[in-house]
Amino acid sequence: MILSEISYHKAAGKFLKKYFEDAGGTSIFYSYGFISMLAIEAKHIAKSISLKGMDYQNAIVATWFRYAGVTDICLGRTETMYNILNSFFADINYPETEREVVEDAILNVIENKDAETEIHKVLADAVNSRLASHNFMEYILLISKEVNRLTGVERSELYYANYFLNIFLKSHYYTEYAKENYSVQREKNFQLLEKRIDKLNELEDDIERNNIKLKGNSSLTNKETEDLFKMAFRNYNHLVSVADSKASLLIHVNSIIISVMLAFVLGKIEKNVFLLWPAILLLSICMVTILLSILASRPQKNSFMQDQQCHSYQKFFFGSFDLIDPSFQDADWEKYYRQLNELFRNSRESVYLEIFKESFNVRKVLSKKFNYLSKAYWVFIVGLLVSVIAFLLAIKNQMVAL
Repeated sequence: MILSEISYHKAAGKFLKKYFEDAGGTSIFYSYGFISMLAIEAKHIAKSISLKGMDYQNAIVATWFRYAGVTDICLGRTETMYNILNSFFADINYPETEREVVEDAILNVIENKDAETEIHKVLADAVNSRLASHNFMEYILLISKEVNRLTGVERSELYYANYFLNIFLKSHYYTEYAKENYSVQREKNFQLLEKRIDKLNELEDDIERNNIKLKGNSSLTNKETEDLFKMAFRNYNHLVSVADSKASLLIHVNSIIISVMLAFVLGKIEKNVFLLWPAILLLSICMVTILLSILASRPQKNSFMQDQQCHSYQKFFFGSFDLIDPSFQDADWEKYYRQLNELFRNSRESVYLEIFKESFNVRKVLSKKFNYLSKAYWVFIVGLLVSVIAFLLAIKNQMVAL
């Protein structure tokens, strides 16, 4: 019998049914019933794109085993899942070359990578069909209680809601079948999830605020702290824009003055030699003003972007677009990902520390920009006044000489 005629996906269903019966049914949601529903969706999707032979078999088998033995949805790949899969491979004598295809498809979905093959697309769309469930919000609440029960870890509903929100944001449907059958309900669920997260955040803030009142502490809540930083950084960005626009105005005005003075010096200075030095003075003042304006508007170089020993060195850059690190074009993705992942796995205080550094560094930049800008305006104002006096004195001396 040829490989394509062997019903591996039906064998997978029977294998897992026996596994869950023997396991005693400790898991309610990630049970045989849930996995079989995903397998049914995978069959519909695979048939819609005319997937046949071992490609069809591999796609359905991968769907069967994606959540086999899983008790914590927040974990990626688990040893239990792979042990069950390998047991099935050995029991059914699954072709060696096809085993890698199945494992690769499962890993691709776990790591949330873009689907590269038809098998990847079928598995991804089948797994994400759960996002289009008509009772999705109840599902999140119940799954959070089950995972907490099975793992012994107490996580809030908000934790799981954010977990699924991340899946919504990172995933999409590949096949036309999935787009037509899941997209509308998926969008409704996404909107409901966002509203629920907002509500849960408000409840947490209210609880935190009440706890602060009970303790007699006037400290800000996390939400109030975040709003304060948002307002501060919005003002920082506005001030950067103001500094750049004023520097641009000075450069423009002084460039016009230089153009006019050069035309005058080159064209009529021979007839008015007495105006040469006042003209040179004005040209010099305009050049110094332009130089200071350019220094105010150029990207600033700071040690915290290069020196990791610096106390204000930042692993994560929070948005000072005026500070562009030229070495970042050679940055290594794995190292960058590792740094960010490490940061966000830390406590809220560690994240706040990075925001404090950002606030400190942005204010240092603003200080430099406005320092140069202030000098440019003073040079321009005082220099223009001195130049006008110099012109008047030159004209007066010329009239006295005549």
